[in-house]
Amino acid sequence: MALESQHRSQRGWHYTLRRSRRARRLRLQYSPDRGLLLVLPSGVSRADAEAFLLAQDAWVSACHGADPQGLDQPRREPVLPMQVDLAATGESLDVSAAADLRSLHELMRLHATQVLPAWVARLSEKTGLPVSRVSVRNQRSRWGSYSSKRTMSLNWRLLLMPPDMVEYVILHELAHSRHLNHSAEFWCELEAICEGARERDRAFDRRAADLLPRWSRTWPA
Repeated sequence: MALESQHRSQRGWHYTLRRSRRARRLRLQYSPDRGLLLVLPSGVSRADAEAFLLAQDAWVSACHGADPQGLDQPRREPVLPMQVDLAATGESLDVSAAADLRSLHELMRLHATQVLPAWVARLSEKTGLPVSRVSVRNQRSRWGSYSSKRTMSLNWRLLLMPPDMVEYVILHELAHSRHLNHSAEFWCELEAICEGARERDRAFDRRAADLLPRWSRTWPA
């Protein structure tokens, strides 16, 4: 998943950090709207990211000179919505009570706890694959996980995804009840309950990036 958080470099540049399991290399981008965006592949540390950013200092300085806000200032938080349309369920959720980004994320998480565990229970019964407990969390980089204790954790942002994407994540995690890895046996298990699983997995992050609004991808300061 491509969730984002805000950081400040050793040189004082503010930037958005995005971890991506699809990325193959460190990538630095700039736009007047969002400032600096640093994309990190899986396994790359923050220290490596900082070193990469420092190596691009001349280019970043040029961007700073052209930036209407200035890269030495934090980017403005995204405008908070008053209502959120939940693609997963077709609902429109009133979020006008949320005072800031953190409280909005928590409101969404709490609503997801009323929706996602029941969805998991239905698919668990349908497939015969066990789960003992479902938690809904505010993960930075995962859509879901499954532990050896048969606990499934899901990201509240699934509420913003269409039903087929929610179902894929749940089935993916249920398949881990048989194989706690991504071996060939795991993919065979998943394909048996979710046709075209590999293709759906490859397309997931790309689709999610197009569907997630900025406020849901931005981590509260």
